[in-house]
Amino acid sequence: MMNQAFAWQWPEPFGERFCFVRIGMIALKPRALPQMWRFARAVDRSSRQAMDQKSGLLKSERMILRWNHCGFMQYWSDPELMMAWTHTEPHTSWWKEVLERQRKRQDFAIYHETYVTSKTGFEAIYLGLDTHRPGASSFGQLVPPKGRFATAKGRLAEVDAPVLTGQASTVNPSKS
Repeated sequence: MMNQAFAWQWPEPFGERFCFVRIGMIALKPRALPQMWRFARAVDRSSRQAMDQKSGLLKSERMILRWNHCGFMQYWSDPELMMAWTHTEPHTSWWKEVLERQRKRQDFAIYHETYVTSKTGFEAIYLGLDTHRPGASSFGQLVPPKGRFATAKGRLAEVDAPVLTGQASTVNPSKS
């Protein structure tokens, strides 16, 4: 698997759309670092709980972006399931705590971006994966990048695309 390339294929049970969320936390002052890591662990715990309860969360990955900035990328099978989860515990408790921290101390920032995509609006390619399956590779079907899966344009448009051979193409100029 290490030397192979794989294209991501839309899982049929998804229906027509799914969403992913980018969440970030920034300690604006050094005193906020312990709180940032506490919130990050809370997101990790609640994400595991959401996945265990089959709440629609497919994958959650924590990322360190800078010494004072960590974030998460989450993949949800359905935007409505993600919205419903945000209105339940434990999410509501730690969200209120984050807002209170910001209101009182203003030493901590948080953001999230939600992207809803359709079957034709998401594509991915994976090269050299081992058993670690990052992002959408952990829940999507991986297929050889041939036919329409050979190019990003083909994966996005769901149309037949040329098979890439690695050979230079020859062009026969037409005579006028």
